[in-house]
Amino acid sequence: METYTLIQNEKAIPMTMTLLISAEQIQQRVKALGQDLTKKFHGKQPLVIGILSGATIFHADLTRAMNIPMKTDFLRVSSYQGMESTGKVREVLGLKTSIEREHVILVEDIVDTGTTMDFLLTYFKNLHPASITVVSLLAKPQKLLKEFRSRIKVDYTGFNIPSEFVVGYGLDFDGFCRELPAIYQVQTISGKPVKVHE
Repeated sequence: METYTLIQNEKAIPMTMTLLISAEQIQQRVKALGQDLTKKFHGKQPLVIGILSGATIFHADLTRAMNIPMKTDFLRVSSYQGMESTGKVREVLGLKTSIEREHVILVEDIVDTGTTMDFLLTYFKNLHPASITVVSLLAKPQKLLKEFRSRIKVDYTGFNIPSEFVVGYGLDFDGFCRELPAIYQVQTISGKPVKVHE
């Protein structure tokens, strides 16, 4: 068990958490994903789009693990508040790059309920790319909503994880914990057990 203390409104808030995926495991998997994408897009120059803010670290490591020319960009969307998805995409900041006829690689930190990814796939398909490939560091198969199961395809997944609240390697709790090099399952916040609704 490890402890992380964050400060909100001048008040210390302790969190306890257990290691779920080590930094070494993450780097090995990212390297393998980079090799797979290098093979798939050999001879092409994909547009690799990171979904802000959670995928920034994964996006940076993944693009450096790919040995091909590429363009990069970012898109911001949000359906989270605290530990749970709100069920609605609340914010969108658009791309600087046209994706028409581009081979797009969407890089996401986690596919949870599927709300954000379903929105993204619809959004991008309307912009007429040559292809869309979805890469997610994490997926929670048990939490994917039934209405999205036939519509969402994650082409490359780093790790499938249980339906628990996790932080680290870009994933956050209200902006904290992104800098952690590994992924942790949060057990308690301010001494209270964390329960994620199924």
